[in-house]
Amino acid sequence: MAEQLQMRRRVATCVLRPPRWNPAVSLSQLSRLSEYRNLLATLSRHRVNVRYRQSVLGGLWAFLQPLAMMLVFTAVFSHLVRVPSDGMPYAPFAYAGILPWTFFAAAVSNGTTSLVSHAQLVTKVYFPREILPISYVVAAAVDLLIGSAVLLLLLVYFHIPFTPSLFLALPVSAGLAAFSLACGLVLAALQVRLRDVGVALPVARPCSIRSTSSPRRGARSSF
Repeated sequence: MAEQLQMRRRVATCVLRPPRWNPAVSLSQLSRLSEYRNLLATLSRHRVNVRYRQSVLGGLWAFLQPLAMMLVFTAVFSHLVRVPSDGMPYAPFAYAGILPWTFFAAAVSNGTTSLVSHAQLVTKVYFPREILPISYVVAAAVDLLIGSAVLLLLLVYFHIPFTPSLFLALPVSAGLAAFSLACGLVLAALQVRLRDVGVALPVARPCSIRSTSSPRRGARSSF
């Protein structure tokens, strides 16, 4: 019995604590994420495969969901309310706004619950916890990419000319992804302590969406 107690005392105990923030620690954390890039790729692929696995339409929901919202917005704001869109067809105008919002809402809502929903994995295996929200942002980015192809088809169908400003979609999308990840990381940490965050998020999300029926004056009718 005494020998067992001595053996237990000799075993090194590693306690994981959050480090104090400073630029050097932040850079080291980023470098550690690169060591787990295979895990990130595996989890991101799993998110994409599982999301629509048991649905009849499968991956078609990636663009059917914003497309259905576009039809509703177009029917209400262009035919019933008759909100002006500065000469631009309302269907691609609404879809161009709904598409990034759908990406942001999916990335933030799934990223917020990522730590709590994977509590068994987090408590048993060590890996950078940031990988879980990042994987949901990557999965939402895949849906955004599929929906963007539909947006290009809408531009061609409505004879909207392409301009060099179309290339601004790349940095804007990157900034939106970074902002979505930042919100997901903060809310995921709060969700661990306060489960009210996950309950309040579905309520706050519809309240924060702005109608695309109020375009800026002087907006150009080309992409």
